[in-house]
Amino acid sequence: MPGTGRRWLLAMPLALALGLAVLPIAKGSVDDSLAGQARAALDRAGVVGVDVSSDWAGLRLSGPPASRAAALAAVDAMPDRGAVARVDYAVPAAAAAPSPSPTPTPSEPPVVDVAADLVVNGTGAKRVLTLSGTLAGETGHDALLAALEVWAPKARVDDNLVVVPDAQPEPDVARAWPTFLRLAGRAASGLTDRGRLHIGADGLKVSGLTSSEAAATAMGDLADEADARGIVVRSTVTGPVTQARARLGAVKGLRGVSFTRGSERLTAGSQKSLTAAAKIIKAMPAGVVVEIEGFTDNKGDAELNQRLSQRRANEVKKFLVSKGVPAKRLSARGLGEKKPKASNTTAKGRAANRRIEFVVKES
Repeated sequence: MPGTGRRWLLAMPLALALGLAVLPIAKGSVDDSLAGQARAALDRAGVVGVDVSSDWAGLRLSGPPASRAAALAAVDAMPDRGAVARVDYAVPAAAAAPSPSPTPTPSEPPVVDVAADLVVNGTGAKRVLTLSGTLAGETGHDALLAALEVWAPKARVDDNLVVVPDAQPEPDVARAWPTFLRLAGRAASGLTDRGRLHIGADGLKVSGLTSSEAAATAMGDLADEADARGIVVRSTVTGPVTQARARLGAVKGLRGVSFTRGSERLTAGSQKSLTAAAKIIKAMPAGVVVEIEGFTDNKGDAELNQRLSQRRANEVKKFLVSKGVPAKRLSARGLGEKKPKASNTTAKGRAANRRIEFVVKES
């Protein structure tokens, strides 16, 4: 059938031409189908701003860097994902994120060398609390003034502090600050004239005489508490009774006040010692009193000895009053043979037992 073969030969170029013409149409249909599925998948996943295009072998996605992971995950879930040989994700140059600018580091507050003083001036209605030096920040300044107002509401405050706003103290000062505030309150209410409290890089310093032994004890307890926590506190605070005892104890001959034998008449040497003691007692803070106690040895009648010791104690009180000591600050008591300091079996011991003692206490 030569005619049939000839017809096939003639038809082949036509079929080939038709196939080549249909190929782009089929390819375009496949590309559009894959791209459409990809767009639908992105829509379902809520991914926006990503463009989709396709070629014969795969998909090309284009969008911002932040959408990359979500876009690829959405495309992986499309129905015909197996027909896609390759998925590329590109970031357009215009969408590329610029290099982030370095985040500016917030500036730290300046560190200030804190060196502040609280000094007590005057007494009674004329009592003044003087503040001087440098503090860091208004918060600390306000806290200090509040503490003084609570502890010494009637005292006048001369505030000469230089306060550096938006600043902080050195770490050691910051650690010591709560203790300083507590001591400031105690100092404001308890220190007498010329008492002083200081805070600085070298720790806390407090000095002066307190108006009561309780105030001295409270400030000492605060110092011990701070020391246990590694905060340096140097305290030379003294209570009025402690100070008076120390000063009277330093008067030469006062422990050996003597009388002429068998009488209450003071010897010349004892009068000299008592004159020195009178000056100290007059200078004691209000509320401090002195009890004069007289003692004898055990020679003779006990009742007579007790009476003799009372007369001798009275004589000492009389002498001190003559030197200007207010009588209300003194009391006299004879104890006779009681409370011997030494053995009455020797002359030396009996001499030690014939004595006058001063008991300093708060009224």
